Amino acid sequence: MKQKLYFVLAVVFALVAAGGVYLYMENLEQETRQDLEYGTMLVTRDYIPMRTVVTSDMLETKEVPLSQVRNDALKDKDEIAGSITKTPFYPGEPFLQEKLASPGETGNSLSYNIASGKRAVSVAVNEVIGVGYMVLPGDRVDVIVVMEKEETTVIHGEEGQVIDREEERTYTSEICAQDLKVLAVNQTMAADQESLEATTVTLEVSPDEAQKLVLADERGVIRLLLREATDTETVTATPLRLDDF
Repeated sequence: MKQKLYFVLAVVFALVAAGGVYLYMENLEQETRQDLEYGTMLVTRDYIPMRTVVTSDMLETKEVPLSQVRNDALKDKDEIAGSITKTPFYPGEPFLQEKLASPGETGNSLSYNIASGKRAVSVAVNEVIGVGYMVLPGDRVDVIVVMEKEETTVIHGEEGQVIDREEERTYTSEICAQDLKVLAVNQTMAADQESLEATTVTLEVSPDEAQKLVLADERGVIRLLLREATDTETVTATPLRLDDF
């Protein structure tokens, strides 16, 4: 009786082992067959640092075994070119959507939202400066500054000699920057609220506008002028002196 039981167990174990070998060989054959078949992927030609705009000459098409083709890799050059790398890319690495950012895409870093050639600068605001806390990310504003200036009037005598000088303080109001995009209010970059109690507003400016804006903020009093949503026109406004007013 025991010999018969041992025989049955031996047959069962042999069948299990044979089944395991068969499955292993089947998988091995499938992998080998995939390695003999090739597909194409778009990969990096050379090393690409983080926060770099990807151009077409950075891409190349590479043939790889089907087992190495990633289904989540981007396949269209137009989807990749113009994107910004969130992480470094190494030669031969495929392009994955989660490692790329589109220009202007709202992400964790403000730097991805700044247009080429522009800079971000923040100014302190309160309810008055910030148009009653109604300025939101994505809005466009002008900046007006009131500055105090010292002017000297020289008084000449009959023969042209200087006989006196009069010092006068005057105030001037002028628009120092126009049509600036609001990148963030406080640390919020998404306009998903009706209003924000702002302490800072971050504006997108050119380097020249940045110099004027920082000087105006440091030496004068600024106000933000909220633009109508579709208004991008630049106007010419004559600076206003207190005496003119």
